[in-house]
Amino acid sequence: MVASTRSHSAAFDRATFEPGWRRSEQAGAASCPERHLGYLVSGRLRFRMDDGSKLNASGGDVYLIPPGHDSWVVGDEPCVALDLKPTP
Repeated sequence: MVASTRSHSAAFDRATFEPGWRRSEQAGAASCPERHLGYLVSGRLRFRMDDGSKLNASGGDVYLIPPGHDSWVVGDEPCVALDLKPTP
């Protein structure tokens, strides 16, 4: 589930990802073309970049993920994430 809040220059998407969620399976594409600047409120996410490098994020972490990645929930706790998106 994703909910958006917008201001004059930015938008926050608040997303809840359930255990077992994987971006590539939900989106139908192996790699996400977007950059993500976010804050993980709770849970754990793993990111795998197209070059094979990995990043783990846990509740309380801020992350900056470049285009070209997959992500998935780690463990049995839902993840709640805030993603900052500049608005035109």
